Amino acid sequence: MNAPKIKLLVDSLGRVVIPKAVRSAFDIPTPGEVELEVSGTEMTLRKSSTACAICGSVSNLNYETEGKLICSSCFEKLKEVSPHE
Repeated sequence: MNAPKIKLLVDSLGRVVIPKAVRSAFDIPTPGEVELEVSGTEMTLRKSSTACAICGSVSNLNYETEGKLICSSCFEKLKEVSPHE
């Protein structure tokens, strides 16, 4: 996503809001997780890789396929709709 820099306000609790357009562009679910990396005087915010690739859940991530995590609930739903061999 090539866009101009965006200034975000930090509230009294230290929170910032990631604009909806940015969350959509990066497919960040709400609720969901992002990762904050600090290096020297710079911070990098990225989509978390520790969430279900289907629903965005961060719990019960018991399955992995093609480098993507899947929660137990989504795995069971996929089993129900997949053709049996």
